[in-house]
Amino acid sequence: MPSRIVACVGQITWIEGEETFSDEQGTRFGRRATHLRFGFGAEGRGDINDVLTRHEETGPAAELQAVGESGTLIGRQHREVWYTNPDGATEAVPVMPRSGLFAHDITAFLDAIAGRGTPYVSLDHVLEALRFADAAERAVKSGQRVTLTSD
Repeated sequence: MPSRIVACVGQITWIEGEETFSDEQGTRFGRRATHLRFGFGAEGRGDINDVLTRHEETGPAAELQAVGESGTLIGRQHREVWYTNPDGATEAVPVMPRSGLFAHDITAFLDAIAGRGTPYVSLDHVLEALRFADAAERAVKSGQRVTLTSD
């Protein structure tokens, strides 16, 4: 998912975040919410909200929303994903059935490593996605702003 988020929000310069748990019972929780705030460009600001709720009757419910300079990405249950561009046009993002939101990305990556295909994103994009994922994890764990470097 970091790859799709980076494609949606653009070059991220800093990130802040927090994670909250509610209705905790031992190692189980009723709801986990992660909120990330980030900056891009000179004055750009964006948000990512990711919520996982466990229901005894119906099982887990997952929702993700990422808002940035290049549009909004909305996902529900890792089965339905939509992208809305800055002009308001919306399109569905394909999700492999019964495999989750990232199955296509993982399959393409593994095929490229095995020499059975070519990657559909550049190495620079992959590195940017890894920097984002690392910074997001550090921001949530520390509760502090993390500045991203492009070394």
